[in-house]
Amino acid sequence: MYDLTQLGENTYCFNCFSNVGIYKLNEKDVCLIDSGDDKSSGKRLMRTLDEKGWNVKAIVNTHSHTDHIFNNQSLIEKYGCKVYANSNDIAFMSDSFLNPAFVCASNPPKEMLTRYYVHQPHYGENLDKANLPLEYIPLPGHTGYMIGIKTPDDVFFVGDCVVDPVTFRKTKIIYIYDIDGFLKSIDKALNVNAKIYVPAHSTPTEDFRPIAEANKNTVNEVAEIVWEECKTPLSPEELTKAVADRLGYKMGYSQYMTVQSTLKSYLTYLQQQGKAETYVENNRIYWKSIV
Repeated sequence: MYDLTQLGENTYCFNCFSNVGIYKLNEKDVCLIDSGDDKSSGKRLMRTLDEKGWNVKAIVNTHSHTDHIFNNQSLIEKYGCKVYANSNDIAFMSDSFLNPAFVCASNPPKEMLTRYYVHQPHYGENLDKANLPLEYIPLPGHTGYMIGIKTPDDVFFVGDCVVDPVTFRKTKIIYIYDIDGFLKSIDKALNVNAKIYVPAHSTPTEDFRPIAEANKNTVNEVAEIVWEECKTPLSPEELTKAVADRLGYKMGYSQYMTVQSTLKSYLTYLQQQGKAETYVENNRIYWKSIV
């Protein structure tokens, strides 16, 4: 962790919990792809940049989750760099309460105002103003508007299009906003002509297919679990407990809200597939599998 790997003539990966891409624009200036997940990664990243004599001209974010934008403001203050993202993510960057509010679908309680969700608010500009030699490829699913970023060295930073397959198989549930979009974006990424793929939470790889297929398999496994549990009609709260108990989870508040939000996405996905339906009875929402 916290080391620099060269992946192409001008493309590097700063390895940390949430990998940071670095593309050299010239001998002095670089563009970052995401900025790391915490203060520790930010300090080590800036130390590495200074040791190389590199100046950060711009940051391009794959999406606005805190573990991808945590150090944006610190980098802005140190280097005077610009931040670029799509317009939807810019809104989330400028208001640190939007991410937890989105998960809760309400004004978030204090239990959600943790480092995992809250960042220093800052402003960004639309991608079309960036004027950088990068290719932006929409990969919605994990979030509604996530992008992958490909450098001229054919290194493809895929953000959270996939996650480490060992971790995913173990935990079963990661935050996904749109299950159908997540699966389609994996297939889309597979068809991108790239020499190296860099997931945010896994090691760079020349062979993307194994990690892609492993992620798809785990998503399909969780969808099957949700479908099985809803053979008897369940409310979202009852489903969350049933799945958490089945997977052996011991959840705190923020994990509960994240898991429940994702399970609701699975319910919508099953409905889209014609495998589940929802109704209201006695002032309670229920979901039922279609057998």
